[in-house]
Amino acid sequence: MSEEPKPEVVVRLKTTAFRTSKGFRFSTDLIPLKRKCKGFDFLTEECLMIGADEAIRKITNLGECEDGIYRVVLTNIQHDWETGHVDDYDFMLVPWREELPDSTDTGSIALQSPPIEQKQ
Repeated sequence: MSEEPKPEVVVRLKTTAFRTSKGFRFSTDLIPLKRKCKGFDFLTEECLMIGADEAIRKITNLGECEDGIYRVVLTNIQHDWETGHVDDYDFMLVPWREELPDSTDTGSIALQSPPIEQKQ
């Protein structure tokens, strides 16, 4: 029985601002990076279920983030007091770092300094 990977949604945040003939335009693009995402894409599912407008408003720190690559995580998780099931939640953008290869991986090289001999 194979274990499903822990869901990880990675997005690129890109903001643009420019002047048009009718005024000014400011837009924020949140682009899922399919090759970096793993498992279930809960952000896209949330957009399909409640609409993109409401789902994007659930990202608590969207206005504070600079352009870059972010991991979407759940935050402010609230549970139903009777059943204990998740009742409500928000999203948060966390700066994404690519995981380093495991040190037990045969492709990685571990650098170790030789032991220092002490003189007596």
